[in-house]
Amino acid sequence: LELNFMRPDRELEPSAESSEDAAALRARRPARIVDFWLENDSGERDDRFRNGESINLVAVIEAAEELEGPGLGFEVRNAAGVSVVDLRAWDLSGAEGPLRPGERMNVRLNIDNPLSSGQYTARVALTRNRSLEDVVDLRPQAGEFLVYGVETGGGNPVISPPHRFWVTREHTRELTAR
Repeated sequence: LELNFMRPDRELEPSAESSEDAAALRARRPARIVDFWLENDSGERDDRFRNGESINLVAVIEAAEELEGPGLGFEVRNAAGVSVVDLRAWDLSGAEGPLRPGERMNVRLNIDNPLSSGQYTARVALTRNRSLEDVVDLRPQAGEFLVYGVETGGGNPVISPPHRFWVTREHTRELTAR
């Protein structure tokens, strides 16, 4: 995952040299992620989610030039920086073809939330040409959110999947003291 998500950071994020460099870098992008937010089950923007409640990750992309085979990747990392969710849509263009200059596309990903209580960061990557290697824009810290409502056994689990315990007791013969 580091190879997939980290390398574009160095190429796409502006250097500290000048704001003119940053503006020039943004101008060269054929498309960009113009907005990102998280929503609850009701479609309201939120940054706090109970374990088991659905989370919507929403990104708006805008093309500066024709964008063939736009794809979007969503990654969620825990507070330790460990990737816990990594989902991708390889080609969002569908029957309408490439994204045209000035055109915007809203992409919404709905996930069931098996995450344990804790702080998380969402990362979003925009690609083109149905290729993981052809990253157009990357937001390594697109949004932060909190998951609550899970009591753990003292460890630090990454997910808390839906679960049930079944207990069966075997009746043994009575022991007699000798």
